[in-house]
Amino acid sequence: MLREPGALTAALNWYRAMIVERVPLPSHSNTAVTPTVFWWGNKDEAVGRFHVH
Repeated sequence: MLREPGALTAALNWYRAMIVERVPLPSHSNTAVTPTVFWWGNKDEAVGRFHVH
């Protein structure tokens, strides 16, 4: 169904149109406001130690 040209764009636009008011994200939006568990291994090739701290 979404393989047809323009189908994915149309589906995303349908959801975007449902947003009545776009609320700007706060400048500290990268801060977790709830307790978060982040599983990470020392040999993880995708996420380095810099990204964990």
